[in-house]
Amino acid sequence: MEYLGGSRYKKGPVLVFFVDDPDNNVPLGPVEYNKYSAQIHPYTS
Repeated sequence: MEYLGGSRYKKGPVLVFFVDDPDNNVPLGPVEYNKYSAQIHPYTS
């Protein structure tokens, strides 16, 4: 993010979620990230 103006825009790591939602049931926002505990499942193809 150096091209945006320096170190003040560097906030740390970013976690990206990819959701398989063919029926469009998962809302896209706003995200309440402290409300729920994380349950991480391994990806299997």
